[in-house]
Amino acid sequence: MIILSEQIVSWNDLGGDPAPIFEKLRENSPLIVFQENLPKFVLIPMEEYESLISRSDSHQNRRSPAEIPGEKIGSFIRRTMQRLFAGHVLSQNEIYQLCDQDYCRRVLHQTFPVLKRYDPRRPLSEQKKVNGYSRYYDLILSQEGEQFLLSNHWIETKRPAFLAWLNGR
Repeated sequence: MIILSEQIVSWNDLGGDPAPIFEKLRENSPLIVFQENLPKFVLIPMEEYESLISRSDSHQNRRSPAEIPGEKIGSFIRRTMQRLFAGHVLSQNEIYQLCDQDYCRRVLHQTFPVLKRYDPRRPLSEQKKVNGYSRYYDLILSQEGEQFLLSNHWIETKRPAFLAWLNGR
């Protein structure tokens, strides 16, 4: 890391009048706060901080949402997919792949497509079923005018495949 002398602030300087620190920060962002000859903190203007947080949040939305310890697989999948759809994170191609049974079998080790197109003209109870068994949640996910049902057919051993897909997309 390269630190310019203009960026250095002593820990002792922070206890005094903040005006010189603010001026120095406006001219030489970021500032590195040293204590006992070691860099301890970085000071940046609030606008830079907000920009960093915004980029971090945007990046996190593309990556996997944090797993909650002890959360069941179905709950995790539902929460994750809702977040991906709400943030319009999935591309049309990714959505179409998740509707493809061969893709879902090969990549996610799922017997059924993860997503199934929903037709609002037909009863939901009928569309949730596959071979007479309910295989999709009541949850309807929407993106760009299309609606989808999410498979409820998840078991814990499928979590690694889902996480690999999520983190590799």
